[in-house]
Amino acid sequence: MKKLGASYVDEHSLQVIEGCIKLNEPVLLVGETGTGKTTIIRELAKIEKKQLVRVSLNGSTGIEEILGKWLAKDGSTYWQDGALVQAMKAGDWIVFDELNAALPEILFTLHALLDAEKRIILAEKGNESIVPAVGFRFFATMNPPEDYAGTK
Repeated sequence: MKKLGASYVDEHSLQVIEGCIKLNEPVLLVGETGTGKTTIIRELAKIEKKQLVRVSLNGSTGIEEILGKWLAKDGSTYWQDGALVQAMKAGDWIVFDELNAALPEILFTLHALLDAEKRIILAEKGNESIVPAVGFRFFATMNPPEDYAGTK
């Protein structure tokens, strides 16, 4: 076991996570509440000197918070990027906490980002294609679904 911030992680798991970071692969950490899943990611971000954006998902987290939305001001409209788009453009790290509590439209949006395409399309913004900047990494956490009622 290795101490990482306030959490302990076994060496093999840490090597797997670090390997995924190096290879630009997404990371999903599954474990009981309070076991330090998010803390591990936060500590690795500190070590790598990366900005970490945390999105706590629940049944009411909307796609607009993730991708963005059109707003009106002074008689005109403008686009405000959501948390995921901001992180992608800045090359930040992002962690989606409680991924299994996300609405289906959020999960569908992540498909193209997490597969070989590694991009998202903003249909609401004229099908603009967003490709992650260098350094962007995607992490997610969740509790074991069989042990937590109401999760997907």
